Amino acid sequence: MNSATARRPRWGRATRNLLRWIRNGMLGLLGLLSAATLAGRVQQARLQRAHPAPGGLVDVGGHELHVLQAGAGGPTVVFENGQGGMALDWHYVQPEIAAQSATLAYDRAGMGWSEPGPGPRDLPVLVDELRAVLHEAGAPTPYVLVGHSLGGPIVRAYAHTYPDEVAGLVLLDATHEDQFETFPAAFTAKADAMAEAMRRQRRVIAAVNASGIPALFASAYPDPVASKLPAEVADARRAVKFMDASTVVSAADEMIALRDSLDHLRRSRQSLGDIPVVVLPAGKALGAEAAVPEGLEGDVEAARQTMQEDLATVSTNARRVVADGSGHFIHVERPDLVTDAVRQVLEEAAADA
Repeated sequence: MNSATARRPRWGRATRNLLRWIRNGMLGLLGLLSAATLAGRVQQARLQRAHPAPGGLVDVGGHELHVLQAGAGGPTVVFENGQGGMALDWHYVQPEIAAQSATLAYDRAGMGWSEPGPGPRDLPVLVDELRAVLHEAGAPTPYVLVGHSLGGPIVRAYAHTYPDEVAGLVLLDATHEDQFETFPAAFTAKADAMAEAMRRQRRVIAAVNASGIPALFASAYPDPVASKLPAEVADARRAVKFMDASTVVSAADEMIALRDSLDHLRRSRQSLGDIPVVVLPAGKALGAEAAVPEGLEGDVEAARQTMQEDLATVSTNARRVVADGSGHFIHVERPDLVTDAVRQVLEEAAADA
């Protein structure tokens, strides 16, 4: 037997051992993944039992949205969330306003305890669903609409479309329709890249969250809103994000449609006449938490101030009040300012009635 022949058995044995090691590793990994998925599904069920919907459900044409109503009499003060927000976020503000007027906070489709809705999740769809919620919930008109962040374009578009139903607006650090054109390109490129990544990986995002594995880490999820809410409310907010895949996927769908939504608002922009409007921008500048590129902080802040000042021109009866000491989430950082702004609009609306 020559040397080459002698080596073949040893090479074949090494190959078989390597393949066996790879197979066992794959089986172990699959077993670990299966165990984690099972544990995640159990945790999702546990979260659903521990945190049932605190409000009621209303049908808006094929899917139900979660609604929290309190107070009586009109106008109805309607709280519209920012991207990824939910009705719980108005925990500090809604009870204060409900002492003098009817209020309604809700979860947009797929968010919180609401069922997912049809796509695309762009501005016309969001406005239609808001109107359906208000009508199905029996909220008395007219409405004072309070919009945070992405909620700002939604309530403005509602006021453009149904001006006879709107008595006033409060805009909390609201998104401006020209943000992609006004912010530095290096800053908006990150938002575009994120939206594109969500578009490409939407099925992966859905599958990962449907697996239940993220639910195992719900209590440790870094949440800038939950961190400023009472423990019981914060626990519910973190939990509902991971009870199923809908919250994460629906937030992604709104992000994917953001450019189209803002384009729609720009095309449809019109004066709101002399209805009372309070523009309440954050007092703190955007920073690392908003992924502002190093060296662009000044340019980004100047652009933000320009857009917030422009929002104070949507009505001839609009004013801008800076939320000193607050970042983006004014309704949990300075709820007193939000409450004061809403009460001012209610008083003016009553005087004009």
